[in-house]
Amino acid sequence: MTDRRQRKSRAALQQALITLVAAKPYDAITVEDITEYADVARATFYAHVKDKPALLLEVSQQLVAELTERAQAVAAPEPPVYTGGAVFTIFDQAARHRALYRLVISGEGGSVARTELVAAFERLTGAVLTRMVAAPAHEPRVPMDVITTAYVGAILLTLERWLGEHPDADSTDPGSRQVATDFLRSQVGGLEWSLGYQPGEARFERA
Repeated sequence: MTDRRQRKSRAALQQALITLVAAKPYDAITVEDITEYADVARATFYAHVKDKPALLLEVSQQLVAELTERAQAVAAPEPPVYTGGAVFTIFDQAARHRALYRLVISGEGGSVARTELVAAFERLTGAVLTRMVAAPAHEPRVPMDVITTAYVGAILLTLERWLGEHPDADSTDPGSRQVATDFLRSQVGGLEWSLGYQPGEARFERA
């Protein structure tokens, strides 16, 4: 019973931070705000986390766990067709947690939370690109770590620009699926060359 209560309190604190981040600037959120929204005592907060950045890190780790699970459930690409399933998953999650993604990507909530999310992007991207090279066998024209870094950097900047221009889903927002599709179409040519494919050999088909 104690463990169940502890899990419930921790989940309430995490959800409180997610909700508050969407309502006010991160720097303006206090521990009192979080505990009041979560309906727990201040002592309960400190029994679970050291401070607000530590709670944000937990929330970011939950994002990463969910992202990894969802991305792994997406059908793997069948080279030379690139479906971009992991990218669609990233942009969909960002659409559902706009304020939190803006906070984490910007680094405003601390470098550790951002590093966790970027590392997850790199793992997912690296796994997909490695498959694109291995089956059928190709010799990359650029080191794989450089390709992965460049691709993840493009994802981050695209996310940051999109979420900055559309902090809320409204009539002007093209939507995560369209933004992801446009992004993937813009990248496939560069990936084709850098992964060792011949011109016209690789193609993007939306999943």
